[in-house]
Amino acid sequence: MAVKVSVVVPVYNPGPHIDDCIASLVGQSLPASEYEAIFVDDGSTDGTGERLDALAAEHPNVRAIHIPNSGWPGRPRNVGVDAARGEYVYFVDNDDWIGDEALERLYATAVRTGADVVVGKVVGQRRQVPRELFRRNRDDATLERDPLLTLLSPHKLFRRAFLDEHGLRFPEGRRRLEDHVFVLPAYFLAERIAVLSDYPCYHWVRRDDRTNASTQRADSGYFDNLREVLDIVEAHTEPGAFRDRLLSHWYRSKMLNRVGGGRFRAYPDDYRAELFDEIRALAAERFGPGVERRLSAILRIRAALLRAGRFDGLLAFAEVETGWRARLDVRSAAWDGGVLCVRVAATIEDAEGRALTFRREDGRLRLALPAGMPGAEDVTPAARDVEDEVPRSALRAFVRDRAGGEEFLLPLESRIDLREDGDGTTVHLEGVVRLDPRTAAAGGQLRAGVWDAYALVASCGLSVTARMAAPGGAMAPPAVVGNPARVVIPYRTVADNLSVDVGEATTSLFAAARPPGEGAASVSFDGAGIDVALDVPVAMAATDVAGGAQLLLAAADDGAARVAAPARLVAAAGGARLESRVGFAAAPAADRVAPGTWDLSAALGARPAALGLSLEVGDDGSAAIRRTRRRPVREAPASAYVATPAARLRRLARGMPPLRAAVRGLRRARRRIRG
Repeated sequence: MAVKVSVVVPVYNPGPHIDDCIASLVGQSLPASEYEAIFVDDGSTDGTGERLDALAAEHPNVRAIHIPNSGWPGRPRNVGVDAARGEYVYFVDNDDWIGDEALERLYATAVRTGADVVVGKVVGQRRQVPRELFRRNRDDATLERDPLLTLLSPHKLFRRAFLDEHGLRFPEGRRRLEDHVFVLPAYFLAERIAVLSDYPCYHWVRRDDRTNASTQRADSGYFDNLREVLDIVEAHTEPGAFRDRLLSHWYRSKMLNRVGGGRFRAYPDDYRAELFDEIRALAAERFGPGVERRLSAILRIRAALLRAGRFDGLLAFAEVETGWRARLDVRSAAWDGGVLCVRVAATIEDAEGRALTFRREDGRLRLALPAGMPGAEDVTPAARDVEDEVPRSALRAFVRDRAGGEEFLLPLESRIDLREDGDGTTVHLEGVVRLDPRTAAAGGQLRAGVWDAYALVASCGLSVTARMAAPGGAMAPPAVVGNPARVVIPYRTVADNLSVDVGEATTSLFAAARPPGEGAASVSFDGAGIDVALDVPVAMAATDVAGGAQLLLAAADDGAARVAAPARLVAAAGGARLESRVGFAAAPAADRVAPGTWDLSAALGARPAALGLSLEVGDDGSAAIRRTRRRPVREAPASAYVATPAARLRRLARGMPPLRAAVRGLRRARRRIRG
């Protein structure tokens, strides 16, 4: 059978970091006869070469190739491409791993769309990855329309014939940005590029030992390599707006982002000065006014200080930037037809709790620099102008899988509120986040697990992210949504934040939503069985009535006597109703209740929970629901609904700016101590 995908893995002294990579490659859903894994050992000295040989002997679709050490991934990747037999080539690094269905889904997308390049969803493990690129699947992405430049790593699927036709290979030898030199021409030359967003294909790891090449410092060689990337852009574009927009990506991400905020302040003094000189020289050489006009106000200010040679000004402005934070006010969370609607208000404020303020100058809004800031005189009013940017301020929301790190942007309807007073104009954003568990994963359903909610506030080049707090009022109840029905439980974490448990990952439906008591129950006996109905505070939005539930009964005076009765959870006024019919026998019998007291539990899936209620059955079959006299054993949900003292302090601090600033100072001090 023809090989559909060849996975090329450059390997050098990974030690145990390669374990997850190997496991993910040999465990793919694509049949082993339809893909191959090519490990190219770049002269490893830690025994990995021998391990790969043993792996290849065990798996017919695994090959191990050994080459003398080249010092960088380019050479082994090229050797792997030349040895590949697959219709497509996929690049994986030895300390990363891929999803179980990654190759199957990537190949299917390539065949369906006819793409030369398929960008599969990347999940960052202790590293940030682009979110907007993976908002949805894209069958025909372009550099003109889509944010492809936000991900230039090589971890993509490429048609092998396309690579050969255009002679696309990685530059070899020890160099930086070799992935840009390979991927960028592919973007320009591809007839079609597809983006697969609804499945986590690639897990990109930042190792704790900081040995990833991408974490190493930029030096003069780095900026020489960056010049080669800029040459590629200029070779494939004409002078004008499109070229300037593309070039602004590298000016922003590889240069100006290094001389601002906490990152710049954290560098050692000698490296900071060296970095300033290198970036200033390259900026003067390659980036003109057309590129700068495509920058946000914050970056234009950095660029002006850089161009003027104001190292002191950049350092002072970086200190100002470091203090900016997102202030979020989550006002409510409620279900609307199976969609969790969260009302959020947000703004950006400084370390003292003051909202980011703009001033009116000559009829236009401009960012005011701190009085006495070095270099302020070198920043023109045009560089500080935000008149056109303020209306584009944005509030975004996303959820992150607590276990795996996968993120998905959520739909959000928002509006901007500009408030003017004697001190200036402040930007406030309000919106409704819509979390639909059936479609939140880029059109697909969220996997089972705990998903933490985040919000991002962006304005004039500032982009700050914060955990979304739980609403101050009542929390939305658990819900049953979709077809087939799934349990979704919003809850308040111990840190007073908002999270969502999907699929009863950490707690069961009936542990989170208990019947309110005997007043919300009804029972009846018809001579053969007892019909039980319990009102349950659950939002029902399933397209089919949720069957498959169970009512579990345990004799209060004899724990060994147990009865399991089928039940249904159906929509009812104000929530849901749990309905079940329990067999009755005057004397003990299997699968029937006898006279006595029976403690009630229930389950919709595999996780039963005590209801805190008992069924009292008389000798004649008459029955009544009572609260359990004994304290029931309650499953401890992930919510830990009672906030800790620290969480209560954080909630109090939200309404008191000086206290909020003190809490943040303590957090920063703790982070510095921990390193």
